[in-house]
Amino acid sequence: MIAPNKLSFTSIVILLCAVLWFGMLGQRELFDPDEGRYAGIPAAMVDTGDWLTPRLNDFKYFEKPALQYWGTAVAFTILGKSNASARLFTALLGFTTALFSMLVAFRLYAKRAAIYTFLLSISYLMVVAFGHYLTLDMALSGFLVMGIGSLVIAHSSQSSESQTRNWMLVGWAALALATLTKGLVAIVLPAVTVVLYSLWQRDWLMWKKLHIFKGMLLFLAITAPWFVAVSVKNPEFAKFFFIHEHFDRYTSDVHSREGPIYYFIPVLLIGVCPWLITSLRSLISPGFKWLPDKPGQFNPERFMWTFVVVTFCFFSLGQSKLPGYILPILPIIAVISGGQITSTGKTGADRWVMLFVGLLFFVGAFFIEQLASGHYPAEQWSAYRPWIIGSGVLYLLSFAVLSSRKLAQLPAFAGAAILSLAAGLSILSGANSLAESRSSKVIADVITETLPADAPVFSFQYFPEAAAFYLGKPITIVEYEGEMAMGVRLEPEKFIKTQDEFLTVWQNLEQAAVVVKLNRLKNLRVDELQGRVVYKGPKTMVIIKS
Repeated sequence: MIAPNKLSFTSIVILLCAVLWFGMLGQRELFDPDEGRYAGIPAAMVDTGDWLTPRLNDFKYFEKPALQYWGTAVAFTILGKSNASARLFTALLGFTTALFSMLVAFRLYAKRAAIYTFLLSISYLMVVAFGHYLTLDMALSGFLVMGIGSLVIAHSSQSSESQTRNWMLVGWAALALATLTKGLVAIVLPAVTVVLYSLWQRDWLMWKKLHIFKGMLLFLAITAPWFVAVSVKNPEFAKFFFIHEHFDRYTSDVHSREGPIYYFIPVLLIGVCPWLITSLRSLISPGFKWLPDKPGQFNPERFMWTFVVVTFCFFSLGQSKLPGYILPILPIIAVISGGQITSTGKTGADRWVMLFVGLLFFVGAFFIEQLASGHYPAEQWSAYRPWIIGSGVLYLLSFAVLSSRKLAQLPAFAGAAILSLAAGLSILSGANSLAESRSSKVIADVITETLPADAPVFSFQYFPEAAAFYLGKPITIVEYEGEMAMGVRLEPEKFIKTQDEFLTVWQNLEQAAVVVKLNRLKNLRVDELQGRVVYKGPKTMVIIKS
């Protein structure tokens, strides 16, 4: 793939990045709500043996398909349940996506473009964050990028007819896996991209090369078995998943995740740091003429740029917005940028971004207690300070390396990227200083230390997702539904609807624990519990009866 004298350098770069990428997966506790939720569901699959119907806290949970749950459940089965194994599937997809982006750049451009693309893909701040934070966004992004990248390779001038077919089938398979990860958005975005691109480029020939019939057969062969099986076993699945979780989520603020139309602009600008200038250059001047000069001929830059714009606009126009939604466009931006760097030789401008970010973190760390609040005490921020200082120093070192005249361009770029990756990991790992406020692991620890394993645990007007995972058993929720609302309606006997009912149950128990948020404490008739407080943190309190 790469010449022998470059292979050694490339291998060392990838190895160093892999050591950093996977080295601290378990250092930080699982944060609520996302990480606790997406660890708890596969943990339940392992415990119950039911890998068909996803369950959150023993309630049916149909907001997302099952692929990532299966991947994490496999990790739990092989490695046991831990912070690291919970995040392993996400981290693997993140690293694999960077490698695949490297392959796309290699097929499209020069050999050097491949390593530039990998280094960009692996060190974007947003990629580092979502590659080590347990949500579904990185898996969706990875499979989407593989689908789009496979199409680009299939239609490139280097591809023979058989290669075109094979790469298109790889792309269809990747989109099927993306659909099994997060639903129909995995088909909508590529489909809109193909339509708009073909109209813009007047490239009608590409439709013949999509292998739609074979591709759809493969797509259905991968996706249909689970969707059919889960619908047969759970007749309520189809309406909830396809209507509530797709149409309602996009067209309304049903999940209270609304934001202004410009919401993703700052997300993108921060997400591509520290390679802000390089990335913006590839978007503003992507290397093709705005009016097609060769209609009917596949233009990979135009196609990839179209996917970036379609994805950005699609989510910007939707009512539901979260930062991770635009994650799939970053590896594609990296591919375009890698090609541009190879052709223009421009890599130095981003050193000023590194200098600015480095100074911001280094200086800001000494004022970090100003972020203190009732939920995040000053001592937590003080513990975070060394990590923030470390990330600032690493970004400043990136500036120095990229500015060095003694290093050749590619080694300097690689050094800056590896240091930037380490800086992003420092920010993320250091966030464990906030774990008492962001993770309910401490709740699980306290309950485990004070009560036997079979003692029931309740949560009042609140659900501590991570605590349920660490306890290894469901928590009985009181006067709260949240994301379990559909499951509660289906199995109301597992839910305590009123405080009076809870107090009746509590008084008949010899040993039990109840978790309550401090801002909900006024709603709980504590004097009737006749228990004792064993933990009071910045956000929560644990009361036990023993």
